[in-house]
Amino acid sequence: MRDVFHLDLSGGKLIHWGNCLEPLFSIEDDAEEVVVRVDLPGVKKEDIELYVSEDEVEVNAKMKFSYRHEGWVKLKREVKFKYFHKLIHLPAKVDASKTKAHLKHGILEIHFKKKKSGHRIQVE
Repeated sequence: MRDVFHLDLSGGKLIHWGNCLEPLFSIEDDAEEVVVRVDLPGVKKEDIELYVSEDEVEVNAKMKFSYRHEGWVKLKREVKFKYFHKLIHLPAKVDASKTKAHLKHGILEIHFKKKKSGHRIQVE
């Protein structure tokens, strides 16, 4: 577990994403788009924040319920998780303005259109 901070540039405040859990995710990469799927059980779409750049996506989500983990070694330790947080590096550069996302049955699916690289130039 690690503490994560995010600077909200619109309001200039520092948001603490402590007690966070990194969700499982998968990436599909084809010729036209990159698709990222993130497991976010117990999360409502209103509680998800996505920050997208041309080569990464940051997923922050507040859990509906906090989850508690207790370790049973010599010292008893209890950890509560209240947030999901994951920074995912994309395998190709994408057009962030054309990103679409939807949440269904606890799976967040994010579709990124790849940036076109290069242009064909007609020789006159």
